[in-house]
Amino acid sequence: MKGYEVFFEIGGKKMKTTVFAENQSHAKQLVQDKIIFHKIVQDTFDEDVKEIKKMWKDIFGTDL
Repeated sequence: MKGYEVFFEIGGKKMKTTVFAENQSHAKQLVQDKIIFHKIVQDTFDEDVKEIKKMWKDIFGTDL
C-alpha cells in the first residue's frame, strides 16, 4: 500500500486528507466511504414558487 494525499471539495471548502491505498481510484473510494450523510430532505423551493405564481395569477390575472 502507498500513501496518497486526496484533495477534494465539499460545499465550496477545499480539503485534503491522507489515506493508504492500493492505487488512486482506491484512495478516492476510501475518502468517499468516509462521508456520513446525517439527513436528506427535499427542498420546497419549487413548490413555493409554484404557489406564488398561482397566487399572482389569481390576483392579477396574468403570469409572472
